[in-house]
This record gives sequence, structure tokens and C-alpha cells, in this order.
Amino acid sequence: MKKIYLPIVTLIGCLILHAGVYAQTVTFTGNNSSFWNNAGNWDSGDVPNGNHAGATIFIPLGKSVVLTGSISLTNVVIKVAGSLQIGNGSGGGANAGSLTLSSTSVVSLEYDGTTRGVLTSNTIGNTNNIVTIGGTTKFQGGTTDYSATNTGSGVSIVTGPARATSSTGTGSQSFIAGALPVVLVGFSANLASNDKVSVKWTTQQEISTDHFEIQRSSDGIGWQTIATVKASGYSSMQQNYAIEDAAPQTGTNLYRLRMFDLDSHFGFSSVVNVHLNALGKISLFPNPSVNFVTVSLGRVPASDWTLTLLNINGQVIVNKRYGKDQTTVSMPVLNVPNGNYTVEISDGISKQNSKLLIAHH
Repeated sequence: MKKIYLPIVTLIGCLILHAGVYAQTVTFTGNNSSFWNNAGNWDSGDVPNGNHAGATIFIPLGKSVVLTGSISLTNVVIKVAGSLQIGNGSGGGANAGSLTLSSTSVVSLEYDGTTRGVLTSNTIGNTNNIVTIGGTTKFQGGTTDYSATNTGSGVSIVTGPARATSSTGTGSQSFIAGALPVVLVGFSANLASNDKVSVKWTTQQEISTDHFEIQRSSDGIGWQTIATVKASGYSSMQQNYAIEDAAPQTGTNLYRLRMFDLDSHFGFSSVVNVHLNALGKISLFPNPSVNFVTVSLGRVPASDWTLTLLNINGQVIVNKRYGKDQTTVSMPVLNVPNGNYTVEISDGISKQNSKLLIAHH
């Protein structure tokens, strides 16, 4: 059974929560021993590079890819069911191969029960052929310091199921057992109508994934599980999930996913933040106003609050403080000139602005 390891899933959470995620799988379609840097070998029609942040780069079973030159990728998952060879001969230049990955990237060597994904150096064993994640060497040609290394030939080989991340070590500790169990390509929380929070997430791949717990915190220390959602379990297709938090806390709401596999091993996504205004929705009536305007808070504030009326130049026309037990007040505007104004409400923590038109007859 494939496990979920804490460093891996925490890493994946980071992978997801960058804006503009490239939530797509880019698949190698070339012939055996074809070159990575040939755009015609990829179904995307371009070579996977720094423009593919958030993508899953997939080398299918039966495909052998040779990487030469320098390739840099950010926030990617590289899944190898076939073979990925780093470099193509001795010496530097065109024969060398270097794959530089950001700290939020993953290399996952697959295993379908019969055939193992392979990461290998070229037959000469050039030490310039290298894979790094977050600046740390995870694989290097011409050494014998890797798990499943073909010793005596100078050819470094790692076979699946295995994966490397910024949290795994170097040398024989570069890869740990097990292919990647879950790939998240989207996790968000946003304030919806009626002060509810919509939490959504998307997986690109699931392997023996059992369920998700959605957790909430106000300080990032104490966490409460507010919902549990059954996972698809086994899927290579994109799966979308959503829940609604009907009772978020006033102020800061932090959300994260706790993800379980079928063996009850678990890991966490990274954290997203939603702020719920302590004052609730502010209403002004009538608007436009002639003689007075009634200002109502959407909920009882946690402390005393201040009402400020500002003109279009930002000058303060009215500034008055009220007790927290006063949620509806009347503000005279008979002597305020016609025009557009801003009503600002603040309790020292939350602040909310509303537009007001004063139009005397």
C-alpha cells in the first residue's frame, strides 16, 4: 500500500497554492530514446520548461526520454512510468544533462505491479548529469551513492516505486519508497454569501486515498475538523471537491486539508486564509439621504466602534464613537453639502466602507 508521508503532502500543498497553477498533465509522446528538448515529443507541442508551473510532467510506460542541456522547472510533479535518462554521453555541453527543480517539485518513479519507472544516467556515467530539487542534489551520474544503483558500471539507476522531494535527503536517501499517492492542483477558501466560506480543492491523481478532513483554526496552532469528505480512492483523472463552512469565526479563519490513505497514514496541505469582518454587512438608509442617514451594523461588534464620514477629498466631516451595544445609529446630514461621501466603520480590528450620496431638495 502506498503511504502518504507528511513532508511530501506538505510540499504538495505548497505546490498547489500558488496563483496561476498550470493544472494540466503534459505527456511525452515521442519514440523510445527521444529527446526531452524536442517540442514535437510532447502532447503540449512545447518543451516543458519554466512556463509550466503547476503541471504534471508524465513519461508513460514504454517511453524512454533523454534529457540533455539545462531544463529548469517550478512547482511540477514529474511522473516516470517509463524511463528518464539524464545526459547522453561524456563531457559537458550538449552531452550533459541537468534538471533543476524548485523546492516545491516532486520526482515520482511509478510501479504498476509489473514494470518499474526508471531514472538513469548515461552509459558513460558523467557526473555533470544531475537532478536537483531546491538546490539539493537528488541524482547524479557516475556515482554509486543511490538506491538501486547499478554498481560497477558507473551508471546511476533508481527504480520505482520511489520519489524525491526537497524533504528527502541526498545520496542513498535521495529517494524514498513509494510513488506519489495524491497530487493536489488546487486548494482555495473564499468568503461566499451570508458570511459562509466556500472551500474547494482539486486532485490530479489519487492512489489509495481514503478521505479528506477540512480543518479550521484562528491561530494556526489549535485546529478543528469541520467536515470529512470521502476521496475517490484511485484516479488518474482530475477530481473536484467542495464543502461550505456555514459558521466561520469572526476575524481570521485558517483552512487546511488533512489527507488520509487507506492505511490511515496522513499528511497536510498548506494553509489558506479567509478574514470575516467582525462588523458584518453595513447598511445605509435612506441612500441618497436628505436630512439624516440610518447606519446599521450586520452584527454586534466585539468592541466600541467609530463612524467616520469623509468627502471625496478624504477630509473628515463627521467622526463619532459608539458603544458596542449600539448597532443602529442615526447620523444628521442636513448641514452637509450635496455630494458623494464615504461612510467608514471601524472597531479597531475590522474596517468597512460604504458609499453615501447626500442630495438635499
